[in-house]
Amino acid sequence: MTIDVDVVRGLKRLHLHLEAAGQKSDDWSLARTLEDRLGAGQGAAGDLDKARALLAKYPKIS
Repeated sequence: MTIDVDVVRGLKRLHLHLEAAGQKSDDWSLARTLEDRLGAGQGAAGDLDKARALLAKYPKIS
């Protein structure tokens, strides 16, 4: 699997922003999980689509 660095960086910014805001929600957890898997090149089927959809929910952060 090719690593999409922009998506991984966006996920990192998102999870750090949500964490700093005290919003440890499902989105925070998903961002962390996807960042870890995609950043390691071990994404499962659909992970990249999930990551892009999550980032689209927070366009000003990611």
